[in-house]
Amino acid sequence: MKYIENKGFYPQTYNGLGKFDEDKPCDIFPPKPILEDYMTYYFDGENGNDANNGLSENSPKKSIKAIEKTISNSTAGKGVKIALKGGSKFLGDLTVNGVADETHPIIITSYGKGLAIIDGVNEVLKITCSNVVVDGVEVTGVKALRGIFVQPATHGALKNTVIKNCYVHDVNFDWYLDKSPAETNPDEIDVEKVCPEYYPNTKTYYRYNRRSHGGIIFLNDTTEDIGASWFENSFIIGNRVENVARTGIYLANVWGAGTGYGSNKPVENREYAFNAQKGLGYFRNENCVCSSNTIICAGGDGVILSAIYNTFMEFNVCYYANYLGRTNYWNAGIWVFDTEKAWFRYNEAGYTYMRHNSNDAQGFDLDNACSKIVFKGNYAHHNEGGGLLVCNRKTKLKLHDENGNFIGETEEILGKWYDNLVCCNLFYENGNTWDSTRSAFITVARETDYLFAYSNYIVLRSDIVGQSLINTEDESQFSYNNYFFNNVFYCPKKVNAKYTVKMLKDSVFNGNIYKNVGDFSSIESANEDLPLFFNKDTNYGLTTKSRTLSQSEFEEKLFSYLK
Repeated sequence: MKYIENKGFYPQTYNGLGKFDEDKPCDIFPPKPILEDYMTYYFDGENGNDANNGLSENSPKKSIKAIEKTISNSTAGKGVKIALKGGSKFLGDLTVNGVADETHPIIITSYGKGLAIIDGVNEVLKITCSNVVVDGVEVTGVKALRGIFVQPATHGALKNTVIKNCYVHDVNFDWYLDKSPAETNPDEIDVEKVCPEYYPNTKTYYRYNRRSHGGIIFLNDTTEDIGASWFENSFIIGNRVENVARTGIYLANVWGAGTGYGSNKPVENREYAFNAQKGLGYFRNENCVCSSNTIICAGGDGVILSAIYNTFMEFNVCYYANYLGRTNYWNAGIWVFDTEKAWFRYNEAGYTYMRHNSNDAQGFDLDNACSKIVFKGNYAHHNEGGGLLVCNRKTKLKLHDENGNFIGETEEILGKWYDNLVCCNLFYENGNTWDSTRSAFITVARETDYLFAYSNYIVLRSDIVGQSLINTEDESQFSYNNYFFNNVFYCPKKVNAKYTVKMLKDSVFNGNIYKNVGDFSSIESANEDLPLFFNKDTNYGLTTKSRTLSQSEFEEKLFSYLK
């Protein structure tokens, strides 16, 4: 937190652990294949023949069954490359389950002109083993549940998965209008027609409501005879995901989310004692790069990374998330939860919807149990639910002994949410006209401590009456020790915005700049005996006693703080 320390804002009594390089470049890379050791097999989904040997473009095999057989015969130390003819279509689901090592991963790619197309019915391209690269393949299936699905077949770490340059679209998403979804107002569609809530003729299995249904999905299994599994060294880079029922990109871990969403069985000392085969302990994903992806019209969430340690979420673009929505569903654009040590930078989230009685709909979200995250240089605009959500939640953990025997539940505990930076971001015209609490900047829900928000530039919509700059929710829990300084709040026309921050305690506002957004002579405080601290000498325009800055003075202050 070098910026905070240099500017003198770092609290002297703070004992947190978040001092690390906020500008650190990505230093996680996939192993490089030794390509001279590879054997390439060619497949043409339309003009191939499984009687061919598949060893040249002139003698390609044809079927998905032949692809699976070739992969299943792979061995460590000998690379296998599956080359699918560009433009040809392969009908059915493809499962990748072979033997490979770090320097000889199984490679699946296209050759010739364009991308090869895999059109499936359930889990279109499923990966169950380590050391797999999928590079430049088109995946679709209007009735399928998942496009590219990564799921370990055994306990332990599934490593070195690379999904890059793929086009995943129309997954569990049966579009029926002439105009594209991106060109169609979601209020004009029949969401049940695009993606039914349930499977036909059954009430036992949901189609839409699971986050694990969508475009590119990493999800482990809770089957106890397999044990605990997790992902290490995962790379999701340069893909385009478009028109999927629920989630665009999701990397999850039901064995690692010990607070909030987990299915793992933690032992009493869950930080250290664990047994993967028995599924006992706390198993986080490690080392993920999610970069340069584009997500258009995800029915629910755009991108989620969860239960993960050490990750880079950079240069992604998400438009029109929460497109289908549903009553009582909560979705956002790009977000993380149960995450520690992450660089969440240079992403764009725009046009996230809050329709069909859905909730949240922020562009970005730092959700439950997040710590030591740098949220920097991101661009949130025209998101109906607001710019950024920060939140946490209580949960109970079912504890077990070292033999897997249930020994009782913990009391309700909160995830560790602290040491998170929100700096140098642009928030532009977020919110909506029917719910002014949807914050132009940040919504704080439940106990989130030691948030450092500085040098952000927030532009409000002129047509929202009484919009919250920062909004706090959840009446029973407070948020402590949050710092807001050197932020710029601006509206092209004069509006009466407000702080709705009565759930903040022991928090500081300092050095912020305001133009055309209101007076702020009175602010609801969490604690009347210890109100929020506003430095009236540096929070320009805060009170009636502070003179209003001229446009030239405002711009001078703005540019000096944003340098």
